[in-house]
Order: sequence, then C-alpha cells, then structure tokens
Amino acid sequence: MKNLLYVALGGAIGAVLRYTAGIWLKPDYHAAFPIHTFLINSAGCLCIGITFAYLQTLSNAVAISAFLITGILGGFTTFSSFTMESVYLFEQGLITRALSYVVFSNVSCLAAAWLGNYSAQWIWK
Repeated sequence: MKNLLYVALGGAIGAVLRYTAGIWLKPDYHAAFPIHTFLINSAGCLCIGITFAYLQTLSNAVAISAFLITGILGGFTTFSSFTMESVYLFEQGLITRALSYVVFSNVSCLAAAWLGNYSAQWIWK
C-alpha cells in the first residue's frame, strides 16, 4: 500500500513536470514532426536509465523505484501522446513522417535509456 502512495505522489509530480515542459516547448500540434513529445520522451528515458543504474547500487530500492521510475518518470514520459500523434500523422496521409516519428522516437528512447544506464554505471564503479 505504501508503494502505491509513492507511485501516486511521483506520478502527480511527473505529470506536472510533463505539462510544464510541454508549455515551455510550445508544441505545434500541426507541425511536421511532434518534436515536443520526442524531446520529453527522450529526456525521460535518459533519466530512467540513470535512475535505474543508481538503484542497482542500493540494497532495497523498491519504494524509491516506485516513486522515481514508475511515478515521476512514468508520469513525465508520455506513450499515449506519442501514440496519438503517430495516429494523427498516419490519418493525415503523412506516412513517411509518421514512420519516421515512430522509428526515431523508439531508437532515440532506447539509445537514451542505454546511454543513461551505461554512463551512470561507469561513473559509479
């Protein structure tokens, strides 16, 4: 039950951070490429990689993981926005843009999570 509260609190913080970042990046929902979601998700994945590596150095990090990774960073990154933006591009007949967005987003997020995790492991060793 306690971990559920950590997730809820972290999720609220992450959602507010996501909303604030979205305002700061001034999204243009009719742009050729939804750069605001791309940047937010890539940054979030980098932070998840770093946080995951740090949590590996702790003996019992279940509550911290629930708060930081599932809560804050889960609330900050946004798979649902990414998905809807992809659907919108496909519906507009912008197949190349939609496919580019899907591929670049996935590659970028995987690379960012790996880079964050690898770099943090290297630093903390």
